[in-house]
Amino acid sequence: YLDTTKTHRKCAGSLDIFRELPNGQFIGSLGNPPNTASWEAQPTGSNVIRFDADGEWDPSFQANVWWGSVWAFLPLEDGRVYAGGRFRITGLPDTLHLVRFMPDGSLDPTFNNFLDFRITEITNLPNGALIRGLHQLNESRLVVMGQFELIEGEARRNICSIDTSGNLMNDYFSGPGCGNFVYQGQTSSSIGGLVPALDGSYYICGAYHGYDDGTTNDTLQRMVSRLHGLNVGIQGDVGEPILVRPYPNPGSDHVRLSGLRPEEQVEVRFLDASGRAVSEHRAVTSSTTIFVGDLSAGMYVVLVTSTHHTNVRSLWLKQ
Repeated sequence: YLDTTKTHRKCAGSLDIFRELPNGQFIGSLGNPPNTASWEAQPTGSNVIRFDADGEWDPSFQANVWWGSVWAFLPLEDGRVYAGGRFRITGLPDTLHLVRFMPDGSLDPTFNNFLDFRITEITNLPNGALIRGLHQLNESRLVVMGQFELIEGEARRNICSIDTSGNLMNDYFSGPGCGNFVYQGQTSSSIGGLVPALDGSYYICGAYHGYDDGTTNDTLQRMVSRLHGLNVGIQGDVGEPILVRPYPNPGSDHVRLSGLRPEEQVEVRFLDASGRAVSEHRAVTSSTTIFVGDLSAGMYVVLVTSTHHTNVRSLWLKQ
């Protein structure tokens, strides 16, 4: 039922996507004709806006996006935000696809905001390539997904890895990627999301025919595929995988982890339902107790990373 105790907000056009920020505010993308964005009948000056939890527009954030939309946000704890889509910013001649906004909405000058995404065979996008998903792979890598075929002239179809400075990388997702298909006379393919699995692998989803990882070209892949985790292919004597089990599970104030290898620089992260790291720790003994009483009740993913292995467990926290 409609929550009549809240003040409901209106905008010109549509609020196509929004994402909660670490400070409790939200960032969203308005779908509007050029230079017509408004919130509660107030001109916002940008199709990308920030608003409070009660829906009040925050005019201190000015991204100056006058055309196009953002389809994926990835917030950082310091207030900066990655944004992917297809849009134009006042004063810049180029159409942009992936940027990092500062807390005030300006472009982060330490990030490559002009990474060149292009399509060649895809014909159902008259305005060019489009970013649809962003995922934080680890501290130094992001996964970018969407509808594109070339990045800086290199073949990457719909999925790639970049570093935190905005440079295309060749360590992960460096294969040709997805295969196109023809629907109603238009050539298309896309990836919209990536979800970590509990065993360290990943699921990707979208619309495509076939997936080529650079070693194997599986022409039968459709819509959802499972990819190996990042540690597949590591050579040398890396020992047995770490097998970590949090207990008690369900837990409340404290959770104990055993089976760790501190000599391998073990890091423990708690990820919430959106995949955001909400608590991070470094293990110093083979068995460690971590305080989790400051986390809200719900399901979390415990990501334990050592030098050579990644261990993923689910954890339910109750009040």
